[in-house]
Amino acid sequence: MKRFLLICLTAAMLLGLVACGGADSGDTLTLSFLRLGNDEAERTFWQEVIAEYEAANEGVKIAYDEAAIGDAMDTKLTNLFTGNAGPDIIGHGILSIASRVEAGHYVPLTEQYEKWEGKDDIFPQLVDLGTYKGEIYGIAYSPAPYVFAY
Repeated sequence: MKRFLLICLTAAMLLGLVACGGADSGDTLTLSFLRLGNDEAERTFWQEVIAEYEAANEGVKIAYDEAAIGDAMDTKLTNLFTGNAGPDIIGHGILSIASRVEAGHYVPLTEQYEKWEGKDDIFPQLVDLGTYKGEIYGIAYSPAPYVFAY
């Protein structure tokens, strides 16, 4: 799972460089990452993944932030985009895609995705979840089926 997420962060970084540019401070490129949710276990997981990614990619830093599920995330995103400070990487639900695309907050990644050497490692269904009006705006990284067991 961590390997897959590192691939996703690499893709996001590359796509972020092309699409948004990130914040450049000297020799360090800082990308902002806003994640939906604020539970401790998930935060710890992402901090570990980010630390591994930064260690493997000298000169890249990821500024991690999060917002609670629900209105808090949408309010935070709207405020950031209104202030022209939208995050470079956004971990949000698939239901956000249509409205955020229509608001101009998400940029299409189709061209970069098609050129990405690692795209064959991603299930097509996960790409489909992030596709809107024929363009790829995001890639689902964790399908979460729920199972009832007895």
